[in-house]
Amino acid sequence: MDIRTMRASSYKKEVREQYEKYPFTLRDPEEERKRLHVCALDMPAKLNHYCYAGRQSFNDEFRVLVAGGGAGDTTIYLGEALRGRNVEIVHVDISTSSIAIAKKRAHVRRLKGITWINESVLDLPSLGLGSFDYINCAGVLHHLEDPDAGLRALVSSLKDVGAMGLMVYGRYGRLDLYATQDLMRLVNKATTKLAERVANAKAVLRCLPPSNILLRGRHREDVEAMFLADDSNIYDALLHEQDAPFTVPEVYEFVERAGLKMISFTNYRNDAGICRLEYDLHLHLGSDPELTARMRRLPKRDQEAVAEAVNGGIGLHSLLCGQGRAKACFLCRSQRYSMLPHRRCRNDMPGHRGKT
Repeated sequence: MDIRTMRASSYKKEVREQYEKYPFTLRDPEEERKRLHVCALDMPAKLNHYCYAGRQSFNDEFRVLVAGGGAGDTTIYLGEALRGRNVEIVHVDISTSSIAIAKKRAHVRRLKGITWINESVLDLPSLGLGSFDYINCAGVLHHLEDPDAGLRALVSSLKDVGAMGLMVYGRYGRLDLYATQDLMRLVNKATTKLAERVANAKAVLRCLPPSNILLRGRHREDVEAMFLADDSNIYDALLHEQDAPFTVPEVYEFVERAGLKMISFTNYRNDAGICRLEYDLHLHLGSDPELTARMRRLPKRDQEAVAEAVNGGIGLHSLLCGQGRAKACFLCRSQRYSMLPHRRCRNDMPGHRGKT
């Protein structure tokens, strides 16, 4: 099913124009024959543990909404990971160009049970899609003029026992990008054409001196490889019209304002520095046990806020949250022990009868 009746008032015009011209993340559908982009945020085993108390089979008419699914990384990953299960996936995005790429990727993999909807996340309450067991919304809410309105729209589509996987930008880890965005706004003050903005941005990047904040701690070749060959990435990172980052305290407040509860920060894809351990005080302050012990007396969210500020490099917050009934699996002591890696005795090996 495809719905093509976009509501012009529900999104910022410049944002939709950007994603029509520069679909994000840019993918080649033919690569689906060789690799699968794993979305660590949405791994079914992780979702089952953290959000469904270990009781979710993903086989009882499980419904997934990928809100702002772009070119389809999450949709394709979950479609493949849950292949053969009784699952429905609904992919919603404002960009027809992005949806076209996602559909081609699904066709290459011969994935079934995916509904494609060309709409804004903000219009979810009026689309009549029903409620969902799991909603993914990664890299979307921070691009809305009113992120709270976007999250409320998602909550309206979530079941009472449902959960969400969200990703929003982190303020401290993107300070270099925000300084560069300020630079690019100055450089592009005289043009509204997207292609000219990209060309100007590339020209500026080639001229940056070593003292520029974007080059600190990076090799020029790495920065140029990141941006010069990928127009979608340079626009999304350095030229975006709408970009609202969050700190750890702001993430908690954001989630709670929508009536949700925080479950856990978690990994996002396989990127270094964007994992659950980055929010652990011991990782950063462990060399001073006395200081760590004092900080451990703080509420968990304050501990995570300290860890974020000490780290300074968390550019994305990837998290699981849900309605009041969503909960993690609790392992008893014997279950925890059985999950520890240990050497097996020969007599324990399958098929070994031992000596008689």
